Amino acid sequence: MQNNNIKISIILSVYNVEKYLNQCMDSLINQTFKDFELICINDSSTDNSLNILNDYVSKDTRVKVFTQPNAGASSTRNYGMKLATGEYLLFLDSDDYFDTTFLEKLYDKISTNDADIVVTSYKLYDDTTKKVTDKKSQINKKFLPDKDVFCIDDIKNGKFSFLPMAPWAKMYKKDFILNNELLFQNLKSCTDVFFTYATVALAKKICIVDENLIFYRINRVGSITSKRGDKAQNIIKAYLYTKEFFETHNLWNKYNTELKQAFVGCFNNEIKNIESNNELVLFFESIKSQLNKEDALYFCNRLNRPFKSFLQKIFSLEYAIKNGKRVKRLTILGKSFYFHK
Repeated sequence: MQNNNIKISIILSVYNVEKYLNQCMDSLINQTFKDFELICINDSSTDNSLNILNDYVSKDTRVKVFTQPNAGASSTRNYGMKLATGEYLLFLDSDDYFDTTFLEKLYDKISTNDADIVVTSYKLYDDTTKKVTDKKSQINKKFLPDKDVFCIDDIKNGKFSFLPMAPWAKMYKKDFILNNELLFQNLKSCTDVFFTYATVALAKKICIVDENLIFYRINRVGSITSKRGDKAQNIIKAYLYTKEFFETHNLWNKYNTELKQAFVGCFNNEIKNIESNNELVLFFESIKSQLNKEDALYFCNRLNRPFKSFLQKIFSLEYAIKNGKRVKRLTILGKSFYFHK
């Protein structure tokens, strides 16, 4: 049963972050907005993280701590949703920290507009140099309609490209998430992709707080994003899962063109983390074997290939699309010749 005294349920994923946890917790405990519960899901940390959390429990009744067998961020978020009693949900990472007005500004915007999602942006905090970069907003306003509250159908282009991918840059109405039976995909990386695209497609009201209210920690040793090259194939699983969901909910025919365009960016983002030519070859082979022929051709013709050998640059034979037909393309010294299958 929902406790109407709690407006926001913050779900904080915690795993081996003892070095950063106090800064994160203090930034949340000291928010100008007070009506929240802080649900900390300890993913079986092996450092001092759990002891730090328990110390906050003893000092603040809003803090609740639960431990689960190690299963990753998706699992902690899904578990936290089951425990949440607030009207709105936030999914935060415990190595980041937050402006003191973070909750207040997001809650005021989403509640005033009775929106399903409110989106905000972030600053970068470099854990190596200790410098904060108040970068350009991650919200691409050139795609947005000239209105305070909108839905995906109000956006002419960039329907899935106007907002940051990370769930921690958004607040969600809990009933909207539960009524659509949305959960995070169970992957070790690329966990945010399905959830972000599905919520954007389904939301009837989206609004923006165009401020950098989050301090996103980068260059942290041991973070998921610092070692995700070997998990690049998870983006293929994310695509297949997202496509199936959109087909099941009769959304694929309406949004597939822009959704696939957005996934090109996701695929290229994973390619940047691949460290060897062999891994890159395996990645493209997985695309061809796991996707249907049409989708495989679509992505293979649009993705970056940073590890082309000298021989590949002067000679290559690959499939391509010409005049709407699938053909073989032979490239010799930069000149291409096309052959029908």
